[in-house]
Amino acid sequence: MKLFLLTLIAPILCHKATLWENNGYDHDIQGDYGKCFNVNGNAIGIQAPWDLEVQFYKGNACQNQWYSRSWGTVKFDKACNYYSVKFAQRHDDNIHGGKGKGSVGRYDYNGHN
Repeated sequence: MKLFLLTLIAPILCHKATLWENNGYDHDIQGDYGKCFNVNGNAIGIQAPWDLEVQFYKGNACQNQWYSRSWGTVKFDKACNYYSVKFAQRHDDNIHGGKGKGSVGRYDYNGHN
């Protein structure tokens, strides 16, 4: 019975995003809000649920302040070089920001790029 409940609850707690990479290889990332993923690359866009904010960091282990964040499905105007990413829940007050070409999502920069 416990295994059955875990099977039902696990997909609800986990979130998934795909980072489209400049080299043609994509990173599929799955986890909870607040989790840091030590992956690196040069993203040219993302595909994620609208309420999932993907925060990009220039340092390992999501150190310091994020320098770019994205949500929804968006292709960036310029590639985003990163060394770690973190998931956060997006709230309605986070709607400002840039909008990429041919997108249904958004992104913005913190000024540290």
